Amino acid sequence: MFEKIFSYRQIYELESSQKTSLSINNDLTRRAKVPIAVIDDEPFLPHQTLNNNGYDIRILGDIKNLSEIKDFNVILCDLQGVGIHLNDKNQGAYLIDEIKRNHPEKFVIAYTGGAVDDEITKMAHESADYFLKKDADVEDWREKLDRSITFLSKPVSVWKRQRYALFTNDVSTLGHLEK
Repeated sequence: MFEKIFSYRQIYELESSQKTSLSINNDLTRRAKVPIAVIDDEPFLPHQTLNNNGYDIRILGDIKNLSEIKDFNVILCDLQGVGIHLNDKNQGAYLIDEIKRNHPEKFVIAYTGGAVDDEITKMAHESADYFLKKDADVEDWREKLDRSITFLSKPVSVWKRQRYALFTNDVSTLGHLEK
């Protein structure tokens, strides 16, 4: 009975077995399995092209609270005109920071059609996993999305990322015992 529970003695053995199972799935299969949220108050122009490339893109518009993204592990977030319900001044940059602080397991790709050297953009660079211009080529979008999805398909990598976020935010990983 305990044989199955303790079958992996080292984390590298688990990682090695995952590499084999991941190679079976192709990009299109993985893309279709990961719903991607878009937070933007304007039309997201790459939407149809990305859907044609096998991604499951879902437009949320602006959101009022973080619970609206709970079902998404990859989030594309504009920097201007969104997040105003949470912070009118820093908008999308604040929203991205809130997502990453509360859900470090999620991948957030920030993008903007505006200037890339303003304060909001600088803040977003600090929190987001990736950054793109809104009018980036589909190859750039595809590369960032595929990289995020591939990472998320590796449970050990996700676990390590989550563990690191807990550690750097000084969150105890030990449960409190009730008496």
